[in-house]
Amino acid sequence: RVLKTGGRAVIEIANKKNILEILRWCFGRSKMRPFALPPSRRGVQDFYNFHPRYAEKIFKQNNLRIKKTLGASNFRLPLLKKVFGTPLLCFKERLVQGFSGWLKLSPSVYYLLEKTA
Repeated sequence: RVLKTGGRAVIEIANKKNILEILRWCFGRSKMRPFALPPSRRGVQDFYNFHPRYAEKIFKQNNLRIKKTLGASNFRLPLLKKVFGTPLLCFKERLVQGFSGWLKLSPSVYYLLEKTA
């Protein structure tokens, strides 16, 4: 209702199908099902993780076309920050954001959306 035709929005989702969650699930360390489409609630607060295809279905149902996708938080492990330092990790993050957005395996996925009707 707020976004007019041709208007744009940036939406971020917590991606339940990220590489770390997939590995946790494979080794039995996560109850979240990363390949299931319905959202998963994490913890006791209202924090939900979404499968990218589920979010994209909602976008389409609401006449929002995906213009661009970026992955983020690819290197958020504290150990990586200690070993490589924040500046180097930020540089590496910028290098892989487009590719990781295409793969949709990062913990956060950002969508640039455009209202079509």
